[in-house]
Amino acid sequence: MNSLFTIKKPRTHGVKYPHYKQVLAQLTPEQVKIVKSKQIHGSKTSKEWLDLFQDILLYNQALSVKQGNFSFWATIVGIPLGLIIFFLPFLIFKNTLLIAVSSLLIMFTIFFLQAHITQLHSKLLADYFQDIIVPLMIVLHEETAVDARITLHVDLRHQKNEKHFASYINRYECYHWQMLHLSTQLYNNVNLDLKVNIRLYTKTNKPKAKRIILTKLNVQYPKKHHNIIDPTVIDQQAYKVKHREKPKKYVLSLSQKLKLKNNYFNEHDYSDLKLQALVQMIRDSYRVTVLKP
Repeated sequence: MNSLFTIKKPRTHGVKYPHYKQVLAQLTPEQVKIVKSKQIHGSKTSKEWLDLFQDILLYNQALSVKQGNFSFWATIVGIPLGLIIFFLPFLIFKNTLLIAVSSLLIMFTIFFLQAHITQLHSKLLADYFQDIIVPLMIVLHEETAVDARITLHVDLRHQKNEKHFASYINRYECYHWQMLHLSTQLYNNVNLDLKVNIRLYTKTNKPKAKRIILTKLNVQYPKKHHNIIDPTVIDQQAYKVKHREKPKKYVLSLSQKLKLKNNYFNEHDYSDLKLQALVQMIRDSYRVTVLKP
């Protein structure tokens, strides 16, 4: 996600994006609800989800380009020019009133630029949408039946959103939220339930932060389709592994805790959670199965 102020223009790779308001006007009520609330809740097939996401992704990309370009020009041209004009009246005018009016005008302009950039930035979905949710749904599209329902709950609000705030602990602001909860049935008749919970602890008087990402995969293997499961094939160092047998199914739980520390915390950075780690966890759950002939 772009920072509020940047000295780099956004990379479009030659793609010319429409204005984000033009895209917004063409969204369905369901899509508008998602971009406004930054939350996704529902149960659909993988194709239905991907169709729903297509225009939302375009909207978010167009908005990101607009915000990035506006921020770039405001940072490179607007603010330096404003500062020059701010001090220029002191050299040209001797009238105190003219100096005061010019100063107030420049201050208002800088305030307007900052407010507009902040407003555009607040409309963006967290990067997890294009980096995790959409690619993961593409993977599941290949691993699920055409009519298989995928239940999805996603929180794409910015990580320091007030709704994520939990408490103050030892001069840390604590934010807790469940970014992803997904459940479906795969081609091999395995029932999958995936959760990603995030905990963020930011220092109140320093730009330091600690993050904990908890990923848990619960998988159920019906005995009528699977002879047995063998959890020993899974890397025990990578996950905390639990398994048990029930009368009609085997149950496997894989959990992983990622701890991170930032000496300088960037609240606009969402690159800590990797798509490959989630996909690998799902693939590892495949490896334990022995299908019935």
